[in-house]
Amino acid sequence: MPPTSVFLTPQTPAYKAILRLTFSHFTTKSQSPQLWGRDHCVAKASLADNVCMNAHPPIGRASTPAALSLQKRILVLVDSDAIHHQDILHGLKMFAAERSDWVLRYASRHTAMHALVEWRPDGVIMHQPLAGARRAFARLRLPQVSLMESAGKLPLAGLDNRRIGVIVGQDFLRRSFRDLAIIIVQGQPWSLERLAGFASVARMAGCRLHLYRIKRTAPSSGTQTNDPRPLQIWLQELPKPVAVFAANDVWGVEVIQLCKAGDIRVPEELAVVGADNNEQLCDMVEPELSSVAIPWHEIGYQAGALLESMMRGGKPASPKLLLAPGEIITRGSSDTAATGHPYLAKALRFINEHACEGIGVPEVLRAVPVGRRWLERMCMRKLRRTPLEEIHRVRLGRAKRLLAETNLPVRAVGLRCGIDEARFCKVFRKATGLTPSAWRRSSRAGGHP
Repeated sequence: MPPTSVFLTPQTPAYKAILRLTFSHFTTKSQSPQLWGRDHCVAKASLADNVCMNAHPPIGRASTPAALSLQKRILVLVDSDAIHHQDILHGLKMFAAERSDWVLRYASRHTAMHALVEWRPDGVIMHQPLAGARRAFARLRLPQVSLMESAGKLPLAGLDNRRIGVIVGQDFLRRSFRDLAIIIVQGQPWSLERLAGFASVARMAGCRLHLYRIKRTAPSSGTQTNDPRPLQIWLQELPKPVAVFAANDVWGVEVIQLCKAGDIRVPEELAVVGADNNEQLCDMVEPELSSVAIPWHEIGYQAGALLESMMRGGKPASPKLLLAPGEIITRGSSDTAATGHPYLAKALRFINEHACEGIGVPEVLRAVPVGRRWLERMCMRKLRRTPLEEIHRVRLGRAKRLLAETNLPVRAVGLRCGIDEARFCKVFRKATGLTPSAWRRSSRAGGHP
């Protein structure tokens, strides 16, 4: 005899419609047609057991309707394979942990219909569910929040992708590049938004814009659609120096590797910036990949806050809650300027490689056969700062990275950046307005990348 379930009581037309969609979804050619015949009761009993065990916290069958009525059951439809999806889930979990009445249930897009029928949630946060699931949710009129642009007319808690393109374009302009290039993923709304922002900066500055379209979100070996040769040829044919904005960090890493194979110097000839700031990817290539930091945790948290407001009967002030991206975490792949002069490029490369070793301008002049007045004049013309200010900028950038990404004591951070302990806190606070410890706390709370 199948177990009873406190969730399977309504017999409304909407419920029956969802049930029909579930049958059609799970009765596929790859599955036995007997699933919904003789073994129907067994399958349903197993599913009820699965629901009880996967609820968080687990829900036992001894739970009373009165106790369950105090809970808000939140169905989360986010594929957890991508690292940034895991970060979104972590942010959502942080929001749920602040509320005693929230119960989260995770489901992939392949199990969405199952979870909807059996668990009957009070609200849904979705990334990219099945089309049938969207129709079913609409019939039930559940409060729903989407995490991506393409999920119809649902309230959105997402990322301002256009702003990402603007940030990268402006950074390239500050580095004096006049040829700007971008790699986009064809047909992906987030990628097209980044293109729109990037192109607007290039157009307003009168720069030349070069575009490359790819058909996949990530390169994978052994597939004809991912033959790297067209991209490598495109990189070779770009005018140099050029700055390239890759669709994401996966493609940024691919660009650096193709440049290395094709004897294109990064960043002197071709600067690269990605997006997502996936540290594992950014650090696996040489030079390391610069990337835009994305507040994925905050997106998950704000999605929870938006859904909570809707479940209380509130209406979103705007159909789109778009969070601003962080700043660019500058690493070796873009830490240069389009100087147009080999001696200046050599001087900047020396500063970038040795600034944290306690060097000054005299050490730069010993490495490059130019006079001090010429170097200062060229730095002011191309960078709008002196050679000494450029050394301080590189040190400060390194300090920010160490504070954000490691647990090194503040004293050790200063020493690794070539600044003694007595001066480090003073110099850092003058540049950022915060002490190193306060900046570290703010960066880990999402205030600074």
